[in-house]
Amino acid sequence: MRRYLSAFACALMVSGCATGSLLWQRHTENDFPAQVHSVNTQLGNVLDAKHRLTYGSWTVSFGEGQPYASYNCPQNTNCVIIISNLRCDDSAGGSAACELKLYDNATCKLVIPETREAFDIWCPRDVALEPKSKGDKDQAKANNAPPQKQGAASPEKGTVVAPNEAEGQYLPHGLVLGLRTGVAIPTSKVLENLANHTSVGPLVNFEALYALREWVRVGMMFDWHRHNIDLQGPHFGTLNIFSLLPTIEFRPTREAMRDQGFEWFIPYASLGTGINLHSFSNAVRLGNAPVSFSNTFALRLASGLDFPITSHLALNTEVAWNRDSGSYKLSGAKADFNASSVNFLIGLRAQF
Repeated sequence: MRRYLSAFACALMVSGCATGSLLWQRHTENDFPAQVHSVNTQLGNVLDAKHRLTYGSWTVSFGEGQPYASYNCPQNTNCVIIISNLRCDDSAGGSAACELKLYDNATCKLVIPETREAFDIWCPRDVALEPKSKGDKDQAKANNAPPQKQGAASPEKGTVVAPNEAEGQYLPHGLVLGLRTGVAIPTSKVLENLANHTSVGPLVNFEALYALREWVRVGMMFDWHRHNIDLQGPHFGTLNIFSLLPTIEFRPTREAMRDQGFEWFIPYASLGTGINLHSFSNAVRLGNAPVSFSNTFALRLASGLDFPITSHLALNTEVAWNRDSGSYKLSGAKADFNASSVNFLIGLRAQF
């Protein structure tokens, strides 16, 4: 399912899943041998000392001690990064030592040396290496890893480190832009004390938030929806509603979701307060009779789910309630209206 979502996102963005986005391809022979801190997938999942990855029926975890990465570049064939000292548990109950092989042509395999099995897998986005130490060469020999070439320049200490929070996961900090569409369902008849019917209307929502912390975002939201109002058959007019709302959003951390075993989605709740602006178009039968709807206080309560597709993109679904209650005038006569609605939205969120 997550692969299909990723393919869908790539088609929308016309980028992002190309091989150029595989950060482990930046590593050179001089970076190896080295200990592996973590392996980060393109969907934001991570393999490290605390977390596992699942490929088909196999669940991959760190073995005893820390995994080691070596680099092999035979003549007339593709160079490959080999991550060893991993453990694979089969859903049927079996367990075996295993390796990840990442080829420089952006093909990757999960290998079970004991049974000589190899499975094609979706390549990870990045492999984070620990800073190299003096004992790395000895450890490489113990793992049958090829030694570095004499005279090869060593990387500067500390340049190859664990990923920061902006790599390998749906980013916890930064600007978040969202574009969603959906439907707005009125919670009551709009015109009070008057027999009328209000249609379900189309909705467009744009948001610009900033993630102050992984668990809290603040920003602005713009919401538009439209409803046709009928008076027991005859068309009364069309009401357009524009909502401008400063918004705050609360969400659990990705780490907390992983601990609960739900790392493939992130729930959240949001609160917005602001103003509802109205524009009314008269039906033909009303002629030029003046109709006006007052601006009202907007209160928006929402809950939704983000499904991370890449480290910068998520599929989003949301359910929201928007309060919109005030007064309107028809040919000078004043009456109350209630255009509050329940909104269902789906769209994309991008984080930078």
